Amino acid sequence: MGGAERQALSLARWLKEEEGAKITFVGPDQGVVQEHCSRFGFDAGVMPMDWPWDWGKRLRVLALAGHGLRRLRPDAILSYTTPANIVCGLLWRFTGARCCVWSQRRADMQGYGRYAVRLAARMASAWVSNSDIGGEAMRTAVGNIKPVHVIPNGVELAPPLLDRAAWRAQLQLDLGEVLCCMVANLREEKDHESLLRAWRLVVDRWGNKRPKTVLALAGEDQGTGRKIEALIRTLGLEAYVRLLGYVADTAGLMNAADVGVHASQKEGCSNAVLEMMATGLPVVATELPFLRTMVRLADHEHNLTPQKDPTALALALLRLMEDEELRKQTGQANRAFVLEHFSRERM
Repeated sequence: MGGAERQALSLARWLKEEEGAKITFVGPDQGVVQEHCSRFGFDAGVMPMDWPWDWGKRLRVLALAGHGLRRLRPDAILSYTTPANIVCGLLWRFTGARCCVWSQRRADMQGYGRYAVRLAARMASAWVSNSDIGGEAMRTAVGNIKPVHVIPNGVELAPPLLDRAAWRAQLQLDLGEVLCCMVANLREEKDHESLLRAWRLVVDRWGNKRPKTVLALAGEDQGTGRKIEALIRTLGLEAYVRLLGYVADTAGLMNAADVGVHASQKEGCSNAVLEMMATGLPVVATELPFLRTMVRLADHEHNLTPQKDPTALALALLRLMEDEELRKQTGQANRAFVLEHFSRERM
């Protein structure tokens, strides 16, 4: 799942357990989310929540979603992705709901049409963002007509399904060998390309005299999978990269890793980085506003690298990979920092 779905499920569980709320999830394709809804006792339904370019298709989405939401008779609507924010912002008064909260989780508002975004956002009851940069994107696109309540993601680690040894056996790694991992769906705003070019430099520096090292990439293909596979072949990294696709047991993968990495071109509040830090991993990340806040406040500014800079990324990774004690100290500090400042209960 993406971070938005994970955060929605976490809040839904809290509302049910602490407030006795009845929760219904709706979306265009429930998939993995529906499995979790069944486990936690939430209702789940499929209805269109996309926002196509064609206005004829948009009107069809609005008609179907409006009819479906009205049948549910919701008291409150919380939307978690930009298409759902637009659809629900335009429709919520028709459904009989008392309020509709727009949750901004993207670092920009591009690609959805300025008029529709402005109208839907202005009609929403309140604006929430999980990062300052998301709030700034709201104000830039819509205007400063409402306060943006910034509430970062709260970390809730699931128990691992497989232990460290089992995960490493799947990845064909011994317990003493070094594993780096990135957890992010394969899409344009993530910078897997720079990471792979950096990993080529890491492998060249690592050589054959030390224990084996592997980079594991976990994430569903959302448009860049073929490009990434081709780059792995071009760089000759087939033996040093594991392209895992969708991973249900991300907690187990992180627990099996030695170093976390997150290369991205755009980012709000990264759920993956928070979870890696909470697991006790040292993390190397692209220097973006919220990632800078998390890593710098944890006193590990040297683990931040400029965007699109494979050399800097490789050097930061090697610094941690070559020093087991530094990895341990950094990981322990990350875990303490995140559990204090980004707990699920606090958020």
